[in-house]
Amino acid sequence: MSLKKVLIALNILNVADALFTAHSITKYEQYGAYEANPLMAALININIETFIIVKILLVLIMTGVFYKTIKQYWNWKSIKALVYFDVVMYSLVVIWHIFWITYIECFL
Repeated sequence: MSLKKVLIALNILNVADALFTAHSITKYEQYGAYEANPLMAALININIETFIIVKILLVLIMTGVFYKTIKQYWNWKSIKALVYFDVVMYSLVVIWHIFWITYIECFL
């Protein structure tokens, strides 16, 4: 898979994470929903829309810079492993969100 496609997938997962987090915080905070990243939690305390915009833009900018600076090294196994690891971790976070929201909706 090309670096560009992997970074697009990473951004899509980030958008899903941001939206699921915002949904969970606004609807299920009384059940223990919270943002684990202290910097993002501070943004949520300011405004949920600010959190969503900043989270999406930060990852978008970082992946854009990463693409411009690292694409020449894409054949290095260590670079691929790092990027694929990020995609797997974000996928697990999104799966966790889906599981947690489903659990709350069904059982509480």
